[in-house]
Formats: sequence, C-alpha cells, structure tokens
Amino acid sequence: MRVLQVCPTSGPGGAESIVLSLSGALAGSGVEVVAASSGRESYLYEKLGALGVPTVQLKSTRIRSLAGEIGELAKCYQPDIIHSHLWDANLPAALAGFTRRLPVVLTVHSTVYDLESLKRRVVYALL
Repeated sequence: MRVLQVCPTSGPGGAESIVLSLSGALAGSGVEVVAASSGRESYLYEKLGALGVPTVQLKSTRIRSLAGEIGELAKCYQPDIIHSHLWDANLPAALAGFTRRLPVVLTVHSTVYDLESLKRRVVYALL
C-alpha cells in the first residue's frame, strides 16, 4: 500500500507531530509513505528524513494550483490513498483525489480555525 501524506505547514506543531507519528508507524509496518509539505529546510523534512520517509516540497499556495500539484504528485507516486492535514491542504487534496479517483482522508486538526468560518463549515459539509 502507498500513502501520500499532505501537510501545508512544516514547522514543529500539532499537525506536523501527527504526520510524523503516522508516517513512522505506517512506514514501520511496510506501507510506502511519501510526504508533501511546504518549506524545504524545515523541522518536518528533517524528522521525516530521519524516518526514511521521502519528502516533496509543495510550491503552490492557492487552492486550484495546489490541487493540481497534489494531483501531479498522485500521478507520479501512484498512492492508494491521499491523507491531508489542515484546512489549507484538505480542499485541494479532496479535489485532487476526485480528479484522480483516489480515496482521500481529511484530518481537521483545529476545529477553532478549520470550522470558525461559515465558508469552511460549508466546504467540509460538502466533502
């Protein structure tokens, strides 16, 4: 099985800790994991590298272009599932998964931020 982890941030924080824990556990059980994140020289890249998890830098920040970039990563790495973290990656990952016909797991790490606006609540309800 192959999993593409997508996290739009790369500094030390809660979502990044979850990405590290999940990636390490999955890789340790024989699952192929590739992680995509922003900020090449970062905490997350160093920690994932120490776990032997390949990382890819996300360049896009806008929803449509990030969805396209995640879709291209999915085309390249052929994951069985996309797992995205945080609002900034969840909608683009869902769009990429839809266009690539891949299942997507969306993780909401902060209900205060992710669900504070009506727009975000409506988007999550539709996903």
